[in-house]
Amino acid sequence: MATQKVAWPVQGTPPRVRVNLNAITEDGLVRVRGSRFSEPVRPGMTVVIFELEDQTEGIAEVKRVNDKTGLVYLAVAWESLHDTDQVRVDVRDSVGVSSRSTSPRPTFQLVRC
Repeated sequence: MATQKVAWPVQGTPPRVRVNLNAITEDGLVRVRGSRFSEPVRPGMTVVIFELEDQTEGIAEVKRVNDKTGLVYLAVAWESLHDTDQVRVDVRDSVGVSSRSTSPRPTFQLVRC
């Protein structure tokens, strides 16, 4: 598998979250329930996103967190999206419990800006 270079701020291992890339707001952000994250997120954090149905994975930045609604708004690095044979899924990504892997992770080389 080829390595992809994506210029995006990095802070350790980014959390992974399942998203629906069709859930786009008027300002172009993708919204996702905060409960889908395995750890608290804040604006400016980089996350790895995946869409299970399309077997697509990429990178996004947390732009806003609405504590009242529990929604998190992500700016997707659309150029980072790529198809995978199988997307790695943690059980907690879907139902909020323990984790397991179903396939290897794609390789990203994240570059600090």
